[in-house]
Amino acid sequence: MIRQLSRTELPCVLPLQQQVQALDVANEARYFHVNAAPEAYTQHLIQAMDKEGAWVLAAFRRKRAIGYLSAFPDTRPSDTYCCARNEVILDQICVDAQWRGQGVGRALVAAFERDALAQGFNAWRATHWSFNAASSALLERCGAVPSVITRRKVLSLDR
Repeated sequence: MIRQLSRTELPCVLPLQQQVQALDVANEARYFHVNAAPEAYTQHLIQAMDKEGAWVLAAFRRKRAIGYLSAFPDTRPSDTYCCARNEVILDQICVDAQWRGQGVGRALVAAFERDALAQGFNAWRATHWSFNAASSALLERCGAVPSVITRRKVLSLDR
């Protein structure tokens, strides 16, 4: 079962958020850390709900969250360079390591797309780290195609 979470239900995805953070730290320790208190993860999602209109979906098996997806709107009027935009940012997605490869991620994205369409959005986009091959593959299987390439260089005085 997949459903949208209320603020009071957000702690149920904490173990999944910690899995994402562990992966990020293991691959980009110069960028990510593990110093946040457990309640800070929930607070981060609450702030995204309050400030950005985010919503969080979770997939459950036997009353346990086995996957989650967070998203927020990106609606902008047209400007000098760009047309008006009415999209959704797929911000975070995680499927518990024991449930990967079983269609949970695709089901989360499908539910997210239904919600986005029902709210009047016409597209979604996501960013993932280059080390996260699983996310890249999932997004591709869900029909997302590369659109903007971001490059990053860590600067150092040691040359």
